[in-house]
Amino acid sequence: MTDKPVIAMALGDAAGVGPEVVAKTLADETIGTYCRPLVVGNAWVLQRALDLTGAQRELRPVARVGEARFSPQNIEILETGNLTPEQLLPGQSAIETGRESAETLQLAARLVTAGEAQGLASAPVSKAALGLAGFGHGHVEVVAQVVGANGPLTSMLAGPRLKVVNLTAHCSLLEACQRVRRERIATMLRLADAQLRQWGQSARFAVCALNPHNGESGNFGREEIEEIAPAVAEARAAGVDARGPFPVDTLFARALAGEFDVVLALYHDQGFTPVKTLAWHETASLSLGLPIPYATTDHGTGFDIAWQGLAHPGSFQAAVRAVVSMCQGAL
Repeated sequence: MTDKPVIAMALGDAAGVGPEVVAKTLADETIGTYCRPLVVGNAWVLQRALDLTGAQRELRPVARVGEARFSPQNIEILETGNLTPEQLLPGQSAIETGRESAETLQLAARLVTAGEAQGLASAPVSKAALGLAGFGHGHVEVVAQVVGANGPLTSMLAGPRLKVVNLTAHCSLLEACQRVRRERIATMLRLADAQLRQWGQSARFAVCALNPHNGESGNFGREEIEEIAPAVAEARAAGVDARGPFPVDTLFARALAGEFDVVLALYHDQGFTPVKTLAWHETASLSLGLPIPYATTDHGTGFDIAWQGLAHPGSFQAAVRAVVSMCQGAL
Protein backbone atom coordinates (compact mmCIF):
# COMPACT_ATOMS: atom_id res chain seq x y z
CA MET A 1 0.00 0.00 0.00
CA THR A 2 2.70 2.50 0.98
CA ASP A 3 4.39 2.32 -2.43
CA LYS A 4 1.35 3.88 -4.05
CA PRO A 5 1.46 7.70 -4.23
CA VAL A 6 -0.94 9.80 -2.21
CA ILE A 7 -2.89 11.89 -4.71
CA ALA A 8 -4.60 15.01 -3.41
CA MET A 9 -7.90 15.38 -5.28
CA ALA A 10 -9.35 18.89 -5.24
CA LEU A 11 -13.13 18.91 -5.65
CA GLY A 12 -13.13 21.89 -8.02
CA ASP A 13 -15.98 24.38 -8.20
CA ALA A 14 -18.81 22.98 -6.10
CA ALA A 15 -21.42 24.57 -8.39
CA GLY A 16 -20.20 22.48 -11.33
CA VAL A 17 -19.67 18.82 -12.18
CA GLY A 18 -16.45 18.51 -10.18
CA PRO A 19 -17.87 16.83 -7.07
CA GLU A 20 -19.82 14.42 -9.26
CA VAL A 21 -16.85 13.28 -11.36
CA VAL A 22 -14.75 12.86 -8.21
CA ALA A 23 -17.50 10.81 -6.56
CA LYS A 24 -17.86 8.59 -9.64
CA THR A 25 -14.10 8.12 -9.83
CA LEU A 26 -13.87 7.10 -6.19
CA ALA A 27 -16.82 4.73 -6.54
CA ASP A 28 -14.57 2.52 -8.67
CA GLU A 29 -12.62 0.55 -6.08
CA THR A 30 -9.83 -0.19 -8.56
CA ILE A 31 -8.49 3.30 -7.87
CA GLY A 32 -6.86 1.87 -4.76
CA THR A 33 -4.74 -0.43 -6.90
CA TYR A 34 -2.63 2.43 -8.26
CA CYS A 35 -2.88 5.32 -5.75
CA ARG A 36 -4.00 6.41 -2.31
CA PRO A 37 -6.69 9.04 -2.93
CA LEU A 38 -7.15 11.92 -0.52
CA VAL A 39 -9.97 14.30 -1.39
CA VAL A 40 -9.57 17.96 -0.43
CA GLY A 41 -12.76 19.99 -0.07
CA ASN A 42 -16.01 20.27 1.82
CA ALA A 43 -17.20 16.94 3.18
CA TRP A 44 -20.88 17.80 2.85
CA VAL A 45 -20.38 18.64 -0.84
CA LEU A 46 -18.76 15.29 -1.56
CA GLN A 47 -21.40 13.47 0.49
CA ARG A 48 -24.12 15.13 -1.57
CA ALA A 49 -22.31 14.01 -4.74
CA LEU A 50 -21.99 10.46 -3.42
CA ASP A 51 -25.72 10.43 -2.70
CA LEU A 52 -26.44 11.79 -6.18
CA THR A 53 -24.40 9.08 -7.89
CA GLY A 54 -25.47 6.26 -5.59
CA ALA A 55 -21.86 5.44 -4.73
CA GLN A 56 -21.70 2.90 -1.92
CA ARG A 57 -18.66 4.30 -0.13
CA GLU A 58 -18.33 5.67 3.39
CA LEU A 59 -16.97 9.20 3.72
CA ARG A 60 -14.37 9.68 6.43
CA PRO A 61 -13.30 13.30 7.14
CA VAL A 62 -9.78 13.81 8.49
CA ALA A 63 -8.15 16.88 10.00
CA ARG A 64 -4.66 16.03 8.68
CA VAL A 65 -3.10 13.60 6.26
CA GLY A 66 -1.62 11.51 9.05
CA GLU A 67 -5.11 10.46 10.11
CA ALA A 68 -5.92 8.90 6.73
CA ARG A 69 -6.16 5.10 6.67
CA PHE A 70 -6.62 4.71 2.90
CA SER A 71 -8.77 1.63 3.38
CA PRO A 72 -10.83 0.33 0.44
CA GLN A 73 -14.05 0.81 2.39
CA ASN A 74 -13.60 4.53 3.06
CA ILE A 75 -13.13 7.75 1.14
CA GLU A 76 -10.77 10.03 3.04
CA ILE A 77 -11.41 13.78 2.77
CA LEU A 78 -9.37 16.59 4.25
CA GLU A 79 -12.13 18.95 5.30
CA THR A 80 -11.83 22.59 4.28
CA GLY A 81 -15.11 23.87 5.76
CA ASN A 82 -15.09 27.01 3.61
CA LEU A 83 -18.55 26.74 2.03
CA THR A 84 -22.07 26.47 3.43
CA PRO A 85 -25.04 24.75 1.74
CA GLU A 86 -26.74 28.13 1.30
CA GLN A 87 -23.79 29.38 -0.75
CA LEU A 88 -23.94 26.56 -3.29
CA LEU A 89 -25.84 27.69 -6.37
CA PRO A 90 -25.65 24.83 -8.91
CA GLY A 91 -24.75 25.95 -12.40
CA GLN A 92 -23.75 29.49 -11.43
CA SER A 93 -20.47 31.34 -11.04
CA ALA A 94 -20.30 32.95 -7.62
CA ILE A 95 -17.75 34.60 -5.35
CA GLU A 96 -18.26 31.99 -2.63
CA THR A 97 -17.65 28.94 -4.79
CA GLY A 98 -14.81 30.69 -6.61
CA ARG A 99 -13.09 31.38 -3.31
CA GLU A 100 -13.80 27.85 -2.09
CA SER A 101 -12.32 26.22 -5.20
CA ALA A 102 -9.20 28.42 -5.09
CA GLU A 103 -8.60 27.79 -1.38
CA THR A 104 -9.08 24.06 -1.93
CA LEU A 105 -6.51 24.09 -4.74
CA GLN A 106 -4.10 26.03 -2.54
CA LEU A 107 -4.42 23.57 0.33
CA ALA A 108 -3.99 20.56 -1.96
CA ALA A 109 -0.89 22.14 -3.53
CA ARG A 110 0.59 22.82 -0.08
CA LEU A 111 0.14 19.15 0.80
CA VAL A 112 2.25 18.19 -2.19
CA THR A 113 4.98 20.75 -1.54
CA ALA A 114 5.14 19.56 2.08
CA GLY A 115 5.56 15.96 0.95
CA GLU A 116 2.30 14.82 2.54
CA ALA A 117 0.98 13.98 -0.92
CA GLN A 118 2.92 13.19 -4.07
CA GLY A 119 0.64 14.67 -6.73
CA LEU A 120 -2.43 16.83 -7.32
CA ALA A 121 -5.45 16.10 -9.51
CA SER A 122 -8.12 18.78 -9.71
CA ALA A 123 -11.72 18.67 -10.81
CA PRO A 124 -12.65 21.65 -13.01
CA VAL A 125 -12.91 25.17 -11.65
CA SER A 126 -14.76 28.19 -13.03
CA LYS A 127 -12.40 30.85 -14.31
CA ALA A 128 -15.20 33.39 -14.02
CA ALA A 129 -15.78 32.45 -10.36
CA LEU A 130 -12.06 32.60 -9.62
CA GLY A 131 -12.03 36.12 -11.07
CA LEU A 132 -15.04 37.18 -9.01
CA ALA A 133 -13.28 35.95 -5.87
CA GLY A 134 -10.09 37.86 -6.70
CA PHE A 135 -7.89 34.90 -7.68
CA GLY A 136 -7.32 35.79 -11.33
CA HIS A 137 -8.64 33.55 -14.07
CA GLY A 138 -6.35 30.52 -14.08
CA HIS A 139 -6.23 27.42 -11.91
CA VAL A 140 -2.61 26.75 -12.88
CA GLU A 141 -1.66 30.25 -11.76
CA VAL A 142 -3.33 29.62 -8.38
CA VAL A 143 -1.20 26.51 -7.92
CA ALA A 144 1.92 28.22 -9.25
CA GLN A 145 1.74 30.91 -6.58
CA VAL A 146 1.62 28.29 -3.83
CA VAL A 147 4.51 26.19 -5.15
CA GLY A 148 6.68 29.16 -6.11
CA ALA A 149 6.76 28.56 -9.86
CA ASN A 150 7.89 31.80 -11.50
CA GLY A 151 8.88 30.53 -14.95
CA PRO A 152 6.82 29.98 -18.08
CA LEU A 153 3.74 27.78 -17.76
CA THR A 154 1.60 25.97 -20.26
CA SER A 155 -0.58 22.89 -20.53
CA MET A 156 -0.48 19.68 -22.49
CA LEU A 157 -3.60 17.76 -23.39
CA ALA A 158 -2.60 14.11 -23.25
CA GLY A 159 -4.90 11.53 -24.80
CA PRO A 160 -4.33 7.90 -25.73
CA ARG A 161 -3.37 8.76 -29.32
CA LEU A 162 -2.40 12.43 -29.36
CA LYS A 163 -0.55 14.91 -27.16
CA VAL A 164 -0.77 18.66 -27.77
CA VAL A 165 1.07 21.49 -26.04
CA ASN A 166 -0.39 24.98 -26.14
CA LEU A 167 1.70 28.04 -27.03
CA THR A 168 -1.12 30.38 -26.01
CA ALA A 169 -4.19 29.58 -23.95
CA HIS A 170 -7.10 31.71 -22.81
CA CYS A 171 -6.92 34.90 -24.80
CA SER A 172 -8.50 36.29 -27.94
CA LEU A 173 -7.45 34.88 -31.29
CA LEU A 174 -6.03 38.30 -32.20
CA GLU A 175 -3.88 38.33 -29.07
CA ALA A 176 -2.82 34.73 -29.66
CA CYS A 177 -1.57 35.60 -33.14
CA GLN A 178 0.39 38.50 -31.68
CA ARG A 179 2.08 36.09 -29.27
CA VAL A 180 3.42 33.86 -32.04
CA ARG A 181 7.00 34.99 -31.60
CA ARG A 182 10.34 33.25 -31.93
CA GLU A 183 11.36 33.56 -28.28
CA ARG A 184 8.04 32.27 -26.95
CA ILE A 185 7.97 29.28 -29.31
CA ALA A 186 11.54 28.26 -28.55
CA THR A 187 10.92 28.63 -24.81
CA MET A 188 7.81 26.43 -24.90
CA LEU A 189 9.58 23.74 -26.90
CA ARG A 190 12.43 23.66 -24.40
CA LEU A 191 9.99 23.64 -21.48
CA ALA A 192 7.91 20.79 -22.88
CA ASP A 193 10.97 18.77 -23.80
CA ALA A 194 12.53 19.14 -20.34
CA GLN A 195 9.26 18.32 -18.57
CA LEU A 196 8.65 15.19 -20.63
CA ARG A 197 12.20 13.99 -20.04
CA GLN A 198 11.61 14.45 -16.32
CA TRP A 199 8.61 12.13 -16.69
CA GLY A 200 10.72 9.54 -18.48
CA GLN A 201 9.78 10.31 -22.07
CA SER A 202 11.76 11.68 -25.00
CA ALA A 203 9.54 13.22 -27.66
CA ARG A 204 9.54 14.20 -31.30
CA PHE A 205 7.83 17.59 -31.59
CA ALA A 206 5.97 19.00 -34.57
CA VAL A 207 5.08 22.70 -34.67
CA CYS A 208 1.91 23.97 -36.29
CA ALA A 209 1.88 26.70 -38.90
CA LEU A 210 -0.21 29.76 -38.14
CA ASN A 211 -1.41 30.52 -41.64
CA PRO A 212 -3.09 28.30 -44.27
CA HIS A 213 -0.72 26.25 -46.45
CA ASN A 214 2.17 27.06 -44.09
CA GLY A 215 1.97 30.67 -45.24
CA GLU A 216 2.39 29.72 -48.91
CA SER A 217 6.02 30.97 -49.04
CA GLY A 218 5.03 34.25 -47.41
CA ASN A 219 2.03 35.00 -49.61
CA PHE A 220 -0.44 34.24 -46.79
CA GLY A 221 1.64 35.71 -43.97
CA ARG A 222 5.27 35.73 -42.91
CA GLU A 223 5.06 34.32 -39.38
CA GLU A 224 6.24 30.90 -40.57
CA ILE A 225 9.36 32.42 -42.13
CA GLU A 226 10.21 35.12 -39.61
CA GLU A 227 9.12 33.62 -36.27
CA ILE A 228 8.24 29.93 -36.29
CA ALA A 229 10.99 28.37 -38.42
CA PRO A 230 13.77 30.29 -36.62
CA ALA A 231 12.30 29.22 -33.26
CA VAL A 232 12.32 25.57 -34.31
CA ALA A 233 15.94 25.90 -35.42
CA GLU A 234 16.82 27.49 -32.08
CA ALA A 235 15.13 24.68 -30.14
CA ARG A 236 16.89 22.04 -32.25
CA ALA A 237 20.21 23.70 -31.51
CA ALA A 238 19.34 23.34 -27.80
CA GLY A 239 18.80 19.61 -28.20
CA VAL A 240 15.03 19.48 -28.74
CA ASP A 241 13.86 17.05 -31.43
CA ALA A 242 11.55 19.56 -33.11
CA ARG A 243 10.46 20.05 -36.71
CA GLY A 244 8.17 22.44 -38.51
CA PRO A 245 6.23 24.52 -39.07
CA PHE A 246 3.82 22.23 -40.90
CA PRO A 247 0.42 22.90 -42.51
CA VAL A 248 -2.17 22.13 -39.86
CA ASP A 249 -4.67 20.47 -42.19
CA THR A 250 -2.34 17.47 -42.54
CA LEU A 251 -0.15 17.67 -39.44
CA PHE A 252 -2.48 15.89 -37.03
CA ALA A 253 -2.95 13.00 -39.44
CA ARG A 254 0.82 12.64 -39.55
CA ALA A 255 1.03 12.69 -35.75
CA LEU A 256 -1.69 10.05 -35.48
CA ALA A 257 0.25 7.92 -37.95
CA GLY A 258 3.19 7.94 -35.54
CA GLU A 259 5.51 10.46 -37.19
CA PHE A 260 5.45 12.78 -34.17
CA ASP A 261 4.84 12.34 -30.43
CA VAL A 262 3.74 15.86 -29.48
CA VAL A 263 2.27 18.74 -31.46
CA LEU A 264 2.89 22.35 -30.43
CA ALA A 265 -0.29 24.28 -31.29
CA LEU A 266 -0.15 28.05 -31.60
CA TYR A 267 -3.58 28.86 -30.19
CA HIS A 268 -6.19 27.15 -28.05
CA ASP A 269 -8.64 25.68 -30.54
CA GLN A 270 -6.00 24.82 -33.14
CA GLY A 271 -4.69 21.95 -31.06
CA PHE A 272 -7.31 21.16 -28.48
CA THR A 273 -10.13 20.53 -30.96
CA PRO A 274 -8.46 17.48 -32.57
CA VAL A 275 -7.53 15.98 -29.18
CA LYS A 276 -11.01 16.31 -27.73
CA THR A 277 -12.64 15.09 -30.93
CA LEU A 278 -10.54 11.93 -30.79
CA ALA A 279 -10.87 11.10 -27.09
CA TRP A 280 -12.80 13.64 -25.06
CA HIS A 281 -13.41 11.32 -22.11
CA GLU A 282 -9.93 9.82 -22.10
CA THR A 283 -7.84 12.99 -22.14
CA ALA A 284 -6.27 14.94 -19.28
CA SER A 285 -4.75 18.41 -19.09
CA LEU A 286 -1.22 18.26 -17.65
CA SER A 287 0.49 21.39 -16.37
CA LEU A 288 4.01 22.08 -17.61
CA GLY A 289 6.39 24.31 -15.68
CA LEU A 290 5.33 23.39 -12.13
CA PRO A 291 7.64 21.61 -9.67
CA ILE A 292 4.82 19.25 -8.65
CA PRO A 293 2.79 16.72 -10.66
CA TYR A 294 -0.53 18.42 -11.46
CA ALA A 295 -3.28 17.54 -13.89
CA THR A 296 -6.94 18.35 -14.36
CA THR A 297 -9.76 17.56 -16.76
CA ASP A 298 -9.89 18.52 -20.43
CA HIS A 299 -13.31 20.10 -19.85
CA GLY A 300 -14.84 22.85 -17.75
CA THR A 301 -17.37 22.99 -14.96
CA GLY A 302 -20.32 21.84 -17.10
CA PHE A 303 -22.71 24.26 -15.41
CA ASP A 304 -25.47 23.24 -17.83
CA ILE A 305 -25.52 19.68 -16.44
CA ALA A 306 -24.28 20.33 -12.90
CA TRP A 307 -25.81 18.20 -10.14
CA GLN A 308 -27.97 16.21 -12.54
CA GLY A 309 -26.00 12.96 -12.44
CA LEU A 310 -25.04 13.30 -16.13
CA ALA A 311 -21.32 14.11 -15.90
CA HIS A 312 -18.82 11.64 -17.38
CA PRO A 313 -15.86 10.93 -15.04
CA GLY A 314 -13.47 9.74 -17.76
CA SER A 315 -11.32 12.85 -18.06
CA PHE A 316 -10.87 13.16 -14.29
CA GLN A 317 -9.94 9.48 -14.14
CA ALA A 318 -7.39 10.14 -16.90
CA ALA A 319 -6.04 13.09 -14.88
CA VAL A 320 -5.56 10.93 -11.79
CA ARG A 321 -3.76 8.23 -13.76
CA ALA A 322 -1.59 10.85 -15.45
CA VAL A 323 -0.57 12.31 -12.10
CA VAL A 324 0.31 8.85 -10.82
CA SER A 325 2.49 8.30 -13.89
CA MET A 326 4.10 11.71 -13.40
CA CYS A 327 4.88 10.81 -9.79
CA GLN A 328 6.56 7.62 -10.97
CA GLY A 329 8.51 9.37 -13.73
CA ALA A 330 6.94 7.21 -16.40
CA LEU A 331 4.30 9.17 -18.28
